[in-house]
Amino acid sequence: MVSSKKGISAHQLHRLLGITYKSAWFMAHRIREAMRESHATPMGGEGKTVEMDETFVGGLEKNKHRSKRKGTGGVGKEAVYSLVCADP
Repeated sequence: MVSSKKGISAHQLHRLLGITYKSAWFMAHRIREAMRESHATPMGGEGKTVEMDETFVGGLEKNKHRSKRKGTGGVGKEAVYSLVCADP
């Protein structure tokens, strides 16, 4: 999107990625929206502490049938993130 002087069209994305034009148009609009300059304030407010944590949700691999096991750690599980404003 930003490497060429005039940007990139949805038709060009459609051809380059081998997806439908409708999907390319939707993706182009989402990318442009994400690139839009924003004047966001810090999360939680000025001078506030925000804590972040993550976990992986899913069953234990040892409880699954041998053919369904994918590996150890977070493999095959959904990552869940949370943000909490720690200051009252």
